[in-house]
Amino acid sequence: MKNNVYKEFLVENDFKEIEKKYREEYSKEFQLNKNSLLFSNFNKNIHQKYLENKIEITESYFKNLENDFLNKSVEISDYYPIFLLEDGFDESQSKFFATYFLQFIKNLNIAISNEYYNNEILDFTWNIFDRIFHECFHCEQEFEEEYFKELTKLKKQIMKIDKQDEHLIKQKIEQFIS
Repeated sequence: MKNNVYKEFLVENDFKEIEKKYREEYSKEFQLNKNSLLFSNFNKNIHQKYLENKIEITESYFKNLENDFLNKSVEISDYYPIFLLEDGFDESQSKFFATYFLQFIKNLNIAISNEYYNNEILDFTWNIFDRIFHECFHCEQEFEEEYFKELTKLKKQIMKIDKQDEHLIKQKIEQFIS
């Protein structure tokens, strides 16, 4: 699998997040609701292409994010677009998804312990937890202990950071580990 499948998908389809101030200019047909992310060229064909290649695109997404965390070069705008497309994974794909999501949490723990974080990364993390976090909890029991360990570590790190909104991440973690 090529590592840049996810980014190529975004570029090829001119698939970008639209800033909130420009949302009203776009057709309501492409708006899920006022609080959703919107995209400049969203159409059913793009969504169908995503569905047909969802595993490969998602795998590439997490691999790219991992590399960006390790290289301290995360461009959050590269990673928000998947939220609009994400329909959830059925149980047959939960192990795949849980593996990559666990890796995301581990990479986030490493990044924060290396003091690589900012409000944008932390807001993005909360969004991930809020929107797609539940998917990993449909997985086999083999992941439970490792998730608990990594989430407990992340919670401790978030508490040390103690910025304005990060308590939301802490609350989301507590929701899943309690």
